Amino acid sequence: MQKRGTLASDEALGIILVDVLAPGSPERYWQYRLELATGNLNIVKQQTFQDYRSREITEDYQRPAGAIETCAKHPRAISPDGRYVATCASNSEDEFSVTPVGNNPGTQPWRFGKQIRGFAWAPNSKEVAVLGVAGRVGTKPGELVAFLTGHPVSHDTVFIEIVNINTGHSSEYVIRENVVSAFTRILNWSP
Repeated sequence: MQKRGTLASDEALGIILVDVLAPGSPERYWQYRLELATGNLNIVKQQTFQDYRSREITEDYQRPAGAIETCAKHPRAISPDGRYVATCASNSEDEFSVTPVGNNPGTQPWRFGKQIRGFAWAPNSKEVAVLGVAGRVGTKPGELVAFLTGHPVSHDTVFIEIVNINTGHSSEYVIRENVVSAFTRILNWSP
């Protein structure tokens, strides 16, 4: 586990569950538990499936934006206290922003620097988690052939960034590295 920065213990409350699926044959699946007060990241479930037909993973995830298809569809999530809305958009790269609801002044978009795959509010509405991946093109012989035919194989690193919306403090955690074509979601953020 890697951490960048730390949130104060009164800021970083709760436990976030994240899952990661590596499609293929066989498929690999992991669930992680991130305890924000300590920064501990633990695997709570690990499974292998022969293929997508035998896959048994939870269909439930943090709604409405714990798993998104793309920021180009402008997903949004209102904070539990109803005071803020989190959104993402895609131009040359994914941008994430938190804006007060009503007549309060707005915020500038935050460039995440990674492909955003989901985001979720803390139960107390003080933090927001942004789930993302950063990939590199595979260089194994078969992967190079795929690249030359226009189908690059991505080896992804899955990250989660926790941002305190009042102070701007943030902390980044690496969830899993070197996952081929990762599919990932925020399953839950509990107090």
